[in-house]
Amino acid sequence: MKFCKQHTSILFILIVIIFSCTDADNNIETILEVNHFKQSGTSLFNFQFIQIQEENEIGNEDWSLLFDGIVGFDYKLGFFYKLKVKKNFIENPPADGSTIEYRLIEIVSQTKVSSDTQFEILLSRTFDNTHFESFLTGNAQEGFDFLDQTEINCNDLCESLAKKLSDKEEVIGVFNHESDNVLKLIEIKNN
Repeated sequence: MKFCKQHTSILFILIVIIFSCTDADNNIETILEVNHFKQSGTSLFNFQFIQIQEENEIGNEDWSLLFDGIVGFDYKLGFFYKLKVKKNFIENPPADGSTIEYRLIEIVSQTKVSSDTQFEILLSRTFDNTHFESFLTGNAQEGFDFLDQTEINCNDLCESLAKKLSDKEEVIGVFNHESDNVLKLIEIKNN
């Protein structure tokens, strides 16, 4: 009987250790850098996605699109952020769902970007030379917005942008930050 109790105790301790390790492995703290502008992309829908770099990726030129956002984080256009987050690995995500969830622990830093900083955003693209998609709404007369309602001040480039979109060209816009939720289009480039 004593032998069974010892094995039961050992088995119980092993189970606790295994589940503790699994929980610890699925939830880690990490540092993210968040870019000052969103990039166009497609998940289930066309959208403007937050761009991140994690830990050892911080400082390089490549950014990953974050499809599900960061729980508890209120993103504002025009700021670089350094965030401390909890990264949760989801074992059985829903169909087309992310396998990672980020939850804000702390905003380590928030730095406003200079208004003359230039950056590029994909405005439209084609697939297999047949399917065209635009990440913009609006027109030359009323103006353009990104799908997430970020306004574009296209000045004297509105007609040119409208023409390229109607011709179904792949277009990249070069921008500056104009105000909190407005981007100023300063150049149009073909992709």
